[in-house]
Amino acid sequence: MKLTLDSFLASFQDLVPGSHPQVVVGFSGGLDSTVLLHLCHQLRQQGMIASLRAVHLHHGLSSLADTWVEHIEAVCRDWDIPLDVGYAKVCAERNVEDSAREARYSFFEKQLEANEFLLQAHHHDDQVETLLYRLVRGTGISGLKGIPATRPLGQGYLARPLLEFERKDIEEYADDHGLSWIEDDSNTDTRYDRNFLRHEIVPLLSQRWPGMKASLARLTDICSETEGLLGDIARSDLETCSLVRSFPFIGEQMVVDIAALQALSHSRQQLLLRAWLSRQGVAVPGKSMLQRILDEVVSARKDAEPVLAWEGGLVRRHCGFLLAFEKPLSEKGFEPLVFAGQPSLSLSNGDVVQVSPAKGNSNGSFRIKAGVSFTCSPRADIQVQPFALSGRKGRKTLKKWLNELDVPAWIRGRLPVLHEGDIMIAIPGLLIAEGFQADLGSSCLDLQWILDN
Repeated sequence: MKLTLDSFLASFQDLVPGSHPQVVVGFSGGLDSTVLLHLCHQLRQQGMIASLRAVHLHHGLSSLADTWVEHIEAVCRDWDIPLDVGYAKVCAERNVEDSAREARYSFFEKQLEANEFLLQAHHHDDQVETLLYRLVRGTGISGLKGIPATRPLGQGYLARPLLEFERKDIEEYADDHGLSWIEDDSNTDTRYDRNFLRHEIVPLLSQRWPGMKASLARLTDICSETEGLLGDIARSDLETCSLVRSFPFIGEQMVVDIAALQALSHSRQQLLLRAWLSRQGVAVPGKSMLQRILDEVVSARKDAEPVLAWEGGLVRRHCGFLLAFEKPLSEKGFEPLVFAGQPSLSLSNGDVVQVSPAKGNSNGSFRIKAGVSFTCSPRADIQVQPFALSGRKGRKTLKKWLNELDVPAWIRGRLPVLHEGDIMIAIPGLLIAEGFQADLGSSCLDLQWILDN
């Protein structure tokens, strides 16, 4: 497709909705971003863009980087475009390409204001290189969608209106308009993976299969449709297999019913786990870890409560459900403390038990009679006599009450138990033993447990 202002405008309006948008261009000074900035400059002159500015990140990877900034500043002065230049030190110990990309997007995200559109100059040839790069490194359906044309970024959005155009179309436009640009010497260094694909592999494949680029473009469309269908299936299964339950000290959690999960096919089980973890804001692990979740947690015996962790997340089994968390709740204990009228007990593990004077009521607050003396000890270290709870039948051991109240096993050892010798008094936020509840309207102590995780 020939690149003209009109053809660019059509692509631009497909990706950037609304009239007179606020536009930011990621400007490296190279051919592609120079053409993109020139096109946006013309749209601004025609009154079709409300505001236009450029941003550039100095990576410090080239000895010529300072010279590039001078060129970029000169171009923006000539076209009367505000420019923001940032500086970053790329980690040389990691993959340089990946590190530079992460630094750029971090900078761009911080630069964007609410509802601004950051435009990048990726084009069709970049899409082909990205697909091949992901294929050789290993990817799934999501990766085979290629470079997205638009997505949220920070407070604004990212859009790539040149994705439909090939490099030769961009070169032709630059020549027609007499544009000048920077030639990055590193772009010819085939030690970098993408340069190797660009200069060695893509030309060879295109020579053998002239329609290769068009075929890969169709592949991205097919994978986008396929991922959409898989997303529909995952959402439907998630509605069937998940529910929201409330747990003491943890609050409401979206849990997965293990029996319902096991009724699905193996592929749909993994699909559901990915969707569920993503919905919870937990890092989605790779295929092998998902399989371990199914083998070691889902398939564990019914009375077991296994846990499996990876960087950025963990999954637990509890009472026939799966629970997911970003990080584990510490089970650290603390040294016992005696209450002597102080307003709070600062425990040695960082937790705090607040003890506030109040008036007794019947609204469910955790309030005990005033004048009660007690010691605060971790559940793991003490034994108390069986006791009763108001409104419930029988006297039971603390373990049985914790089972009945559905307190997860991994939090029990850390519970602050208020007791006098082996006489149970209360656990803040959970229970008060019969005989220690505050009477309506009487002086009492309000109890709260504040966890330090």
